[in-house]
Amino acid sequence: MEMQSFSHSSSAKNLLPPIGSPQWNDFMFSKYPTPTTGVTGIVKNFLAASIFWAINKYGKFKNKKRLGILEIGCEAGFLLDYLSKKIPEACLVGSDISKSALEKARSKLSPSIRLFYHDISKEPFRFMAEPFDIIICSETLEHIPDVQKAIYNLAETASNQTLIIITVPDQHTVNMLKKLMIKLRIFNLLLPGLAPGTSEWHVHYFTKRDLKNLLKQVLEIVAYRRLPLHHLFIAKKSFKPK
Repeated sequence: MEMQSFSHSSSAKNLLPPIGSPQWNDFMFSKYPTPTTGVTGIVKNFLAASIFWAINKYGKFKNKKRLGILEIGCEAGFLLDYLSKKIPEACLVGSDISKSALEKARSKLSPSIRLFYHDISKEPFRFMAEPFDIIICSETLEHIPDVQKAIYNLAETASNQTLIIITVPDQHTVNMLKKLMIKLRIFNLLLPGLAPGTSEWHVHYFTKRDLKNLLKQVLEIVAYRRLPLHHLFIAKKSFKPK
């Protein structure tokens, strides 16, 4: 497997909390709050629409009146808010390792959307009695040092019928576009607040093959969709939890 991991300078390590810790994620969330307007907002809305498309195309829930949807790594709740408008009857649940992100999510989301502090790299999500119909892990795995454990716990959270939707950025394409914007001197205008290269919040860099090889250890890949700036996988669990 050729998944690339990023290291940070020793001086940065001495100043920051341990990489992947809740405190580190809080710090990174405050340093790089993801914009929801402008070019970044357009990209986020396109990604959310692609996830909604995947739910409609691959979710076999026509006879179910109320879908249970869990987003692992919900950050400030952008996708949950989007889905609450597209599927208003759904039971939406979000989890994140960053308490700062969860506080922001709570401030803007409907009280009917339940939010939990949880680290998927430590244990499966076990806060709800009923299994989820859909589990979404979007733009999250690249932030987790022990990504293999996170994927295993993601699979253990799912039932055999759960539809699992996973996305990660296509960092190679993203970085090429950033370099072009910098060369044209429009980067700060179009992407204010974003890192000019790979974000230091990202500890992994996935190609399609990288993520496929990781996922197929515990998941059955149902479909793959190449998005302009992201890889999107639809999967099901392929092993029995302990």
